[in-house]
Amino acid sequence: MWRWKTCITEINGASVAVFGRLGEWFGMSEEVRCYRPVSDGWTISEIPEHIALTNYYLTNYSLLILIGKCAAKPRKNLNGLGLRARLASY
Repeated sequence: MWRWKTCITEINGASVAVFGRLGEWFGMSEEVRCYRPVSDGWTISEIPEHIALTNYYLTNYSLLILIGKCAAKPRKNLNGLGLRARLASY
């Protein structure tokens, strides 16, 4: 059985670890944080902004979409049809 509390705990632990390591970069000099690679990549200062925006949108929108899809599955199967019966009528 899928344990959503375990999954959320693992995601939370990974997030704390990643953001903890990310904080180490703020101790670098401004010259290092503002360096832009020759390949026109991102500076160290731009990366945390991107991570924060990505984290915000993934957490708030994707998670809600996922929860909505998971909550819709039982409603679609109100008649108790098994997987084989559902696939046969697909």
